[in-house]
Formats: sequence, structure tokens, C-alpha cells
Amino acid sequence: MSRLPIPGSDDNTWGEVLNDFLSVSLNSDGTLKSDAVADDASTQRVQVSEDGTQIGTRPEVNFIAGTNTLLTVNDDPGNNPINVTVAADISRGVDAAAASLGLTAQTLQVEQAASAFTLNSGVCVFVRIYIPTSTVSTLGTWKTNEGITAAGYSGMAIYTPTGTLIDKTNDISSSLTTAGSAWVSGTLSGGPLDIAAGSYYISFLSNLSSGPMIAGVQAYTNVPTVNGARPSVYLTGQSNFPASFTPGSANANSGIYYFTVS
Repeated sequence: MSRLPIPGSDDNTWGEVLNDFLSVSLNSDGTLKSDAVADDASTQRVQVSEDGTQIGTRPEVNFIAGTNTLLTVNDDPGNNPINVTVAADISRGVDAAAASLGLTAQTLQVEQAASAFTLNSGVCVFVRIYIPTSTVSTLGTWKTNEGITAAGYSGMAIYTPTGTLIDKTNDISSSLTTAGSAWVSGTLSGGPLDIAAGSYYISFLSNLSSGPMIAGVQAYTNVPTVNGARPSVYLTGQSNFPASFTPGSANANSGIYYFTVS
């Protein structure tokens, strides 16, 4: 059996004894033999490569969830592996077109708004929108032409997908009666809202003696129900936002309005 040289002994043979001892775990060039150390999950070194190019060799590989990425880790000690699932996390997704304008979400891209719709007094319109996880404080729209004379509250609101009012903005009548085309917005009265990712309705209500006109896109006919959801509907005879409405029984609309969330 191999052993270390014994001090004071092994005269003229200590070198051979030492070499025999070292050769148990080392190759002749001094490198460690592949079977010299038993596998140990805490010390195994893993070769890390990117697209086939080695980056390095480490005893640990750390997975970090990047933007819009969801990591699910399942430790399976009985069979040895740790399974890491990497998936897109749409709940944290970003609408790149909206983000480029400093917005969280928009009902359609601004360059798609090729039509304009006159919103008569007391008409409350609702457009369905997907909002990623966010803090929301402002709702906006594109006024293409001004309205005339405020006759009551005018503003915007956010509803749940089943039609329950979450919050509404301050009165934006003054912005709606200012001459010319402009993006107008209002601040939610309840302050910044922490919004869970999901579908919502953005609503607009005008109570001016006439107008204004709001940008959007005209559908071929009334927008149909899609997968059980009503994308665009409206109510009449509203002096303020209703506490709730039933999307399935509201009037189907032929327009999708340009509404923004930020």
C-alpha cells in the first residue's frame, strides 16, 4: 500500500516511496487523475458555455430571472437533478410601442388611429385593454377637435373586465374645450393605483354641449364579441360614470378609441 516517507527512515528510497504515494492521485505531469476524487455535488465543477463557446468552469451555476422572464425551480433530490424552467412572463410584459411614448399601455398604436369620432353629451364609451403589472396614475386620449361648453363632468375612468368602476380622473372639460388637436389626460382621483396584470376597460365620458372628437379606428361594423369579451361598448344618458355596467348588455360599438394608461 502506498505511504508517505517516514522521517529518519527510508534512506535511499524515500523518493521512490514519495512518488508511489503521489501517483495514486496525480498524473506524471502533476494534473489530478479523473478518478482521484469521488463525485461530490457541492464541489463538482461545471463547464459553462454560450453558443458552444466556453465561458468558464465553476462549481456553481446561478440562474437569474431577466426582464419579462419567469424561473421555476424544482429540486428532485431522489433522482438527483434540479430542474429549472425558463419561460416568458407576460404578466410583466412591456408594450414596446406604448413604452416608446412613455406609456404603460394603449388601446391601439397611435399611428393606427385613422378615424375620429364625435362623442355626444352623456355618451360613455368603454374600450377593453390589457395592462401589465404597473402603477397607474394617468389616463389619456387624443382629442382631434375640441368640444363646446362644459355642461357637467367630463373625464376618463378604469373598470374591471366585469364592469366595476375602479377609479376615475379629475374633470378634464377645460382640456376638451381648448381649440385644436392634442393628447389630453387626467389624473386618477384615488392617486396612483397598483394594477395587477390583466384586462380592464378604459372609459371616456363627455358632458359638453357638443363634441369633442376623439381619435380611433373604425371597424367594418360593430366590433364583435371575441372569446366572450366585448372589446368596445357604450352607454347613453350618463351624467357621471356608473358604479358598474354589464359589458354583455351594453351597446356594441363600431369604433376603437385611442386611450392611454400611464
